[in-house]
Amino acid sequence: MMSLIKCDGKTQFSKVISVLLKPTDMCNLRCKYCFQQDKGYAKNKLSAATLKKFCDITFPHYDSVGIVFHGGEPTFFGKSALQRYVDILKYKAKEYGVKMKLSMQSNGTLLDVDFVKYLKNEQIHLGISFDGLHNDETRHSTQSVLNSLSLLKKYDLKVGVITVVTDVNCHDLIENYEYMKKLGTSIKLSAFEDCVDNRDIGLDINKFISSMKKFFDYWYNDETCNIGVDPFEAIIKSIILGYSNQCSHSSCLSRWMCLEPNGDVTPCDRFFPKEYTYGNVMNMSDIRQIYESEGFLRLLTGSIKRRTKCKQVCKLYQYCEGGCNNEAMCQVGLENNCGTSCMIFKELFNYIKNYIQQHSFEIKNPKVSLLVEHFGSFK
Repeated sequence: MMSLIKCDGKTQFSKVISVLLKPTDMCNLRCKYCFQQDKGYAKNKLSAATLKKFCDITFPHYDSVGIVFHGGEPTFFGKSALQRYVDILKYKAKEYGVKMKLSMQSNGTLLDVDFVKYLKNEQIHLGISFDGLHNDETRHSTQSVLNSLSLLKKYDLKVGVITVVTDVNCHDLIENYEYMKKLGTSIKLSAFEDCVDNRDIGLDINKFISSMKKFFDYWYNDETCNIGVDPFEAIIKSIILGYSNQCSHSSCLSRWMCLEPNGDVTPCDRFFPKEYTYGNVMNMSDIRQIYESEGFLRLLTGSIKRRTKCKQVCKLYQYCEGGCNNEAMCQVGLENNCGTSCMIFKELFNYIKNYIQQHSFEIKNPKVSLLVEHFGSFK
């Protein structure tokens, strides 16, 4: 599951780490499905001292660090605030000789020309949360997002869109795909998962699976496809390679962590109860102490129990590795499998694999052709 490295007497699983860095929990939107609303959109802000301490105890132990600005809304305090964080990170990366890649997940409503130019200059890859045709029903401020997408295109800054699928938009995935094609933005579809309480938007899993299969048929045969589409491309890549490197279908515990605005280190930006917190950076001298924390060990133990069950009974384990800890925890409990995410993955994976086995000789979608060309033929 995780290869163990012993370094300076400390437990370390990898020399590469990805960090979800949250400048704040505050946000200018109130999306219907956001779990952050249950935390009250806390009026907090990551301090320079906390970020410097995090860098000092983390960067010396890794060859490469990926930073993903997240939230809340990471652009909430404006360009100058983000610039201060970036300056600290770049200075520390140079000081410790670590390779660093910057990216950001945003709602895309607070960007202007100066902000876009800055992102381009710093080579910060941008992902935007946007529900397309039904955005006003679930997220609001659609025109602001469209203005930002137009700006990003004008300055040749590539952007990907994450769309949350609920009962509001489940029925017209194909129409939304055509809409995104016109915008020229890649799209990743994420099934709504309610970890907190039942919202009025929900998602009928059977309807979702049926809609996704119809969408796949349409997408696979689309000769005019000009954007990336996940999870379809991720699944096809997994079929070709024989394994998955997606965070939700591989062991993320050794490769991801989240820095909260108050300095707490957690598994990721998704909702996790307090007992899974790894500790606070202001009380650490070495980030690798998180691997000895009660929160990490509790999560690791539960994850191993679930994955062991999965490995014994599921033929798709090599492609899934027991799925996402957070999704399992929310659906059937951390130590258990066969939740809704498991059902969705099995249905889509098997459907796509069978489909491409029957139609691999007539690939029409140029994106699929590129995948085959780059990674090899279907197995």
